[in-house]
Amino acid sequence: FVYGTLMKGESNSNYLHKPVNRKRAILSGYKMYQVSPSFPGIVKSNIKNTYIYGECMYVTLKDVLKLDCLESNGYLYKREFVKVTIDNKECDAIVYVYNRSVKNMEEIKYFIKEENKDNYRWYVCYGSNMLKRRFMCYLTGKGDDEYNVKATNDPCKNQSEPLCSLRVEVPYELYYGNSSSRWNNHGAAFLDPNKKGSTIGRAYLITKEQYEHVHIKEGKIWYGHEIVLGEIDGIKVVTFTNEERQMENAPSDAYKKVINAGTKETMELEYCKL
Repeated sequence: FVYGTLMKGESNSNYLHKPVNRKRAILSGYKMYQVSPSFPGIVKSNIKNTYIYGECMYVTLKDVLKLDCLESNGYLYKREFVKVTIDNKECDAIVYVYNRSVKNMEEIKYFIKEENKDNYRWYVCYGSNMLKRRFMCYLTGKGDDEYNVKATNDPCKNQSEPLCSLRVEVPYELYYGNSSSRWNNHGAAFLDPNKKGSTIGRAYLITKEQYEHVHIKEGKIWYGHEIVLGEIDGIKVVTFTNEERQMENAPSDAYKKVINAGTKETMELEYCKL
């Protein structure tokens, strides 16, 4: 399990000899700190619901020995066995944990170099996309009968899972409007940009390419009004809705099922104030 410069696209991503089956993964029970401007380190956390978002891959024993040298195993870092989550399944892995004090170091939730931050967006959703399983269908093009998603022939070029996911509060009123054929001609979720309120939202850290793909799939006729909610760690936080308040229409039971499941997931995430 890697979380820093060994991740895809980072400075040491080519250090390993042909790693196999590189996938997004989550390590729980740890916190990440900025050890230096160029690399991070993780340590165990006493706080529940702390997560490290990184990548897992199969490597050779020869590569592990190379990594021991790179990470100064037993000195700067210490190799440990952990449980990680990949595609909602728990797996065994090894990880390098920082072996010194993190006192006075800045905590970080993920690793992106400053010069690459403009290539990412925090996409804040407040409707059915709060359920990660359903959100991923937009990126993969796969269907999900249980949550009313039809497969498409137009997946995103980058189908990677989000780098991070947080719970946020959106300062606008939520309502249901229009008539969605997808939801039995009942209403879909919108924000009213002209009415202050408090709405639970889920922020996914994704690439600009992924964000634009999702925006297109949601439909820019209904959701053409983009709202910039601020920044998290120097990365723009955005959501979208309709500029005008739509004719209100109650949501269907099927839609409420997705909303409730997504809200439950979101409430278990770490909260970040915008």
